[in-house]
Amino acid sequence: MKLYVMHIERHKFDGVPEVEKAFYINMGHLRNELMVLVKFLKASVNKPSDNPILIDVQMAQTFLIREFWQARSGGVQLVKQLYIGTPVDSGSKVI
Repeated sequence: MKLYVMHIERHKFDGVPEVEKAFYINMGHLRNELMVLVKFLKASVNKPSDNPILIDVQMAQTFLIREFWQARSGGVQLVKQLYIGTPVDSGSKVI
């Protein structure tokens, strides 16, 4: 696993408006949740089996993960609400 670290000096961080801080924290959290779900999904279908019980378990895991993914994809609404058309938006296109 690669860990990406972005160092931000304290005085620069303090200069960021509260709404932007909240946006970046929420987006980081959403990205983390979606990446965990992707890893779970890959693990659940990585080794197909001939055993019918394991096939059923893999299918159940895949459907459960898909449901979690669907629930978290509500993050698109979060982006539209907290980013598009707000002071945080720097002229990006609507999703």
